[in-house]
Amino acid sequence: RDDLVTGVSDVCSSDLFFYKDFGLSILMLFSTLFGGFDYSSLSTSNRILGPLFFTTYMTIGFLILAHMFVAIMCRAYGDAGEAVSNARDDFMSSAMKIYFNE
Repeated sequence: RDDLVTGVSDVCSSDLFFYKDFGLSILMLFSTLFGGFDYSSLSTSNRILGPLFFTTYMTIGFLILAHMFVAIMCRAYGDAGEAVSNARDDFMSSAMKIYFNE
């Protein structure tokens, strides 16, 4: 079992429906990453660990998603630079062929 899901399930399982079961906890954690969360019920369930968990989980989730975005952008930038370089080489070689053939 995942320690994060088990920990949240142990802390909030008595009050919150979505954290009573391991499968529902996983579903709720994915939903939380994409905006489907109820912060007030999480904070009233446990005044200290609820907000601490939410802040920590959202920060880590944001950093992971931001890292994936930056990796995709770097890959696209490298591919675009390679395509431009190949196009420039093709243009120069065709220009030289035209110049030397005439």
